[in-house]
Amino acid sequence: MASKGTSRARLGRDLILEAALRIVDEEGLPALNMRRLATEVDAAPMSLYRYFASKDEILDGIVELVLRDLESPLGRANWTAASETLFWSLRRSLCDHPNTLPLVASRPFSTDQGQRYAQDLLEVYRESGFEATEASHLLSTLTGFTVGHVWILMGGFVGELPEEQAFLRLAAYSRGGSSLGSSYDVGLLIADAEARFASGLRMILDRPTVAHPKEPGK
Repeated sequence: MASKGTSRARLGRDLILEAALRIVDEEGLPALNMRRLATEVDAAPMSLYRYFASKDEILDGIVELVLRDLESPLGRANWTAASETLFWSLRRSLCDHPNTLPLVASRPFSTDQGQRYAQDLLEVYRESGFEATEASHLLSTLTGFTVGHVWILMGGFVGELPEEQAFLRLAAYSRGGSSLGSSYDVGLLIADAEARFASGLRMILDRPTVAHPKEPGK
């Protein structure tokens, strides 16, 4: 929680969004509401509306924070390397902030930050010979694969988290922070999570039928 000595003059969009993400990270998405957020930043609930028109705008801002550290696909050796760069970094960000999965899944590239990365990758695709529709379909497929992979890794929750301690161990393991231990049977299912993600990503990128359609009769 913000210190009671925190100056009201510091209150602003960045401070509010960082507090909102902290609440979601530590307590889950259902815990986030305007009153709880106002308490976190030591402000009156109505004062938040000076910076955000609605809670939806705050949710968009949280997605922006989660996506801000993605690696740009521009300047990579080729379109497959560009794809791997962006979606491996998306996987890392989602594993660092698993409670935001429902938000990112519902608005992955609808925010300004997300649109920038999406447009960068689409530009790479178009320069590599993809038609506009093909490029869009490939972007959508890779996004769905990445978000779905992390969602399953984290227990497949929707809205409510799995049993708390199991979830914390899953999240810690996904970030490489600790091992699950031999007694934790879920560990057998996710022990090779990165290898599974890499394999699935290559299956998509190595066989893009939209980019390399088969010739008739073959």
